[in-house]
Amino acid sequence: MMIRVKVPATSANMGPGFDSLGIALGLYNIIEAEETDGEMLMYAGKKQISFNSNNLIYKAMQKVFDECNYAPRGIKIALNSNIPRTRGLGSSSACIIGGMLSANIIPFS
Repeated sequence: MMIRVKVPATSANMGPGFDSLGIALGLYNIIEAEETDGEMLMYAGKKQISFNSNNLIYKAMQKVFDECNYAPRGIKIALNSNIPRTRGLGSSSACIIGGMLSANIIPFS
């Protein structure tokens, strides 16, 4: 079963509340993931991110799987990234949180 997670961009640098006050923005990363019977790791979608085992989404998912002693047969990940990288809008955080949330849902779907 394919699951879909939508994670907003954020800004945590709001004036005097540097790194303590933030807002969610109207830009999102949409992650679709599913367990497969095929290869351990497959990617679909845009080729603008690192598509290997060093990918932040995959690494975040793997941390959750390890913590839960769950071994997926294979994982397919598709990312529709609307959060610009290196602009201070939390693109890395959105990938990490999206991967962790996806990994928490996959075993139960």
